[in-house]
Amino acid sequence: MYLRKNLKFVAPSIVLLLLTIFFAGCGNNSTSYQPPDYSTVPAPYDTAGQQKTVLDDGLIYYTIEQGSGPFQVVERDQISVHYTGRNKATGKVFDSSYANGSTSPGLFDLTQTIRGFREGCLGMKIGAKRTIVVPPNLGYAGGSNPNLSGDTLVYDVKLVSIY
Repeated sequence: MYLRKNLKFVAPSIVLLLLTIFFAGCGNNSTSYQPPDYSTVPAPYDTAGQQKTVLDDGLIYYTIEQGSGPFQVVERDQISVHYTGRNKATGKVFDSSYANGSTSPGLFDLTQTIRGFREGCLGMKIGAKRTIVVPPNLGYAGGSNPNLSGDTLVYDVKLVSIY
């Protein structure tokens, strides 16, 4: 009896509470997706006059700086690199360790990267810089990133560490 008598007061309060919760959830959520900011990405490496290497599978890389030290990258390594990936046709950046103003290198397990990136890093020594041109068949063709599947990719890479 008490509930029935007070329902006319309780029901509007519940509705108001539910509406408040609903509209609070519709506000600006700081965890919502924000596209990466590539405004601090350095300009592409200048490959004019640099040593060009063309592999049998179509991969091309330019050696911008040799690097030094006793170790060089092998296929099973984990490496940290400063890098920027661009679409060759458009020049548009699609990934970079410099995204959002970062100064930290990216960490890669070479056994888990696209074949062209892996092959392009092989033989690098600490401090080495390369521009790696990855044809579609060594990139994302038929793979994990359909937005880049038919594109030739260009990576500027500077090797920071080999693990």
